[in-house]
Order: sequence, then C-alpha cells, then structure tokens
Amino acid sequence: MAEQRVDKGWQTKGLDAYPTEAVLGTLNHYGARVDEAAFRALAAEQYPMQIARGWLTGWAGKGQFSHFPASAAGLLWSRLMPDALAPQAFALAWTQLLHRLGNEPGAPAIAGLFEAAEKVAAQMPVAGKRRDAFLSEGLTMVGMVNIDVGALVEQLAVQKSAHVERLLALADAFFPELQGLLAARVKAGQGHRGDAIADLVAWSAAPSKAFDGRAAAVEELVSMRAGTEALEAVRALHLEAVKARDIGQVGRLHDVMHGLLHVLPAKSDLQHSAQLIVSQQHALLEQLGAQVHH
Repeated sequence: MAEQRVDKGWQTKGLDAYPTEAVLGTLNHYGARVDEAAFRALAAEQYPMQIARGWLTGWAGKGQFSHFPASAAGLLWSRLMPDALAPQAFALAWTQLLHRLGNEPGAPAIAGLFEAAEKVAAQMPVAGKRRDAFLSEGLTMVGMVNIDVGALVEQLAVQKSAHVERLLALADAFFPELQGLLAARVKAGQGHRGDAIADLVAWSAAPSKAFDGRAAAVEELVSMRAGTEALEAVRALHLEAVKARDIGQVGRLHDVMHGLLHVLPAKSDLQHSAQLIVSQQHALLEQLGAQVHH
C-alpha cells in the first residue's frame, strides 16, 4: 500500500482536511522519523513548537513544505493529545480577552472570555520545567499580537472598569512569579503615578524577585515612559547579568533596552548611556553565543 501524504494544496485546504496517516507520511517523507507512538512520547516531554524545531534538523521539505513541521505538530497534538492543554490554548484565551477588553470593555462577551481564560489557568501545568516550557511557547505566540497588558490595566483603572480586579487575579494565576506587579499600573490609572513608579523601581531592585520578574518591572517603567527611572533600574540588572555571563539574562535586557531607547529624549545624555549599554550587551551576546556553539 502506498504511503499517504499531504499534497501541495494543504495550505489552501487547511491541514485539518487530511488524515493523520497523511500528515505522518509527509513528515517521514521529508526527514522526520515519527509515528503516533513516537509523537506521544515527544509530547510527554515537549510542546508543539519545540517538537517542530526538533524535526527541522535535517528537514528536506522545500517551498510549500518548508514550514510544514510547525503546522503538523499543532495538528497532531490536537488529534493525539486531545486531553492535554496546548500552549496555543493559553495564548488564544489570553489574547482574545485582552483584545476585547482593550476595544470593547463593555461587551457582554467579556464574561465568557474571562471564564474561558480562567478555565485554561486552572488546567496549566504546575510550577517547574514543564510549566516554564508551556509559558515560554505560549508567550511566544502572545508576543506576536503585541498587546501592552500594563497599559491596558492602567486604561481600565482610569475608566473605573469593573473588570480590573478580575483581570489582575487572572494575570496572577497565569504568572504567579509576577504576582502583584500590575497593581502598580492600577495606582497609575487612579492618579498616583509617582507611587506606581516607586513601586516598580522597588520591584526591579528586590533581591527576592527572580531576574525575569525584575526585568518585567523595568518593562512596565518603559511602558509608562518613565525613562530616567527605567535606565537607572536597568543599569543594576545589566551589571548583574554581565557578572553572571548569563546569555538568557543579557538577551532579556537587550530586548528591554530597545524599547527604552525610544522613550528617552533623542540625542540626550540618557539615550547615549542607554546606547552604550546596548552595545555592551550586543558584544557580550556574540561572545557568549560563540562559546555555546563551540
């Protein structure tokens, strides 16, 4: 019996139109050795995007099939792991809720979107590497939508929206390591901008907080256009990351700095100082990246 495979029209028809055997057959044809049992074994340790990245090693598909692994991994997860929550479900529930709150805060549908997101939060993996991997993959998808959650919270607080407390509780459930961070944006929305900035500066310097959480506090300062305070906060984090020679921490701050550069006055001493930090980060990232690959 000939091996079943997906045809070149799959992007138009949608991958869901093809049987599982055809999806697996196409993966194997282009270099990914996998069957249903092998996929379930991978899914016990990884999520769809990570699985797809593994298949791309040695992938021979071209043209319409160059990015086939990502779509195939998502489809196989939905069919072979129907009871396992995928990061895409978190990304979809979170972004749909945020988008509706930002554009139609009084829409009746918001209650149902809250319920759907809260259900996802209750089903997410508990703390540990599995949860970290889940959130990493889900937040990659969320990042494609580019929603400033802090600014949205502040906007809702200005509007005295009844949804603020429920949104804060949901954010804490999704991101327990950032619990309480967005409360500063509520203060800002209530007219206490100075107190909000002080809270975020304190958070960014708190030794009890994880590095990512402190970097998140700086991002909120950038979002509030508190450039001077954000630069002072990021200097300390930059020195810490350089001392640790942690490529993840340096990369995290490098992303933050690009946003900060747009907030600081053009051609000012502050912006010049920020540019020097960015240059140092870029050089260190190249150096650490080279070490990783050798």
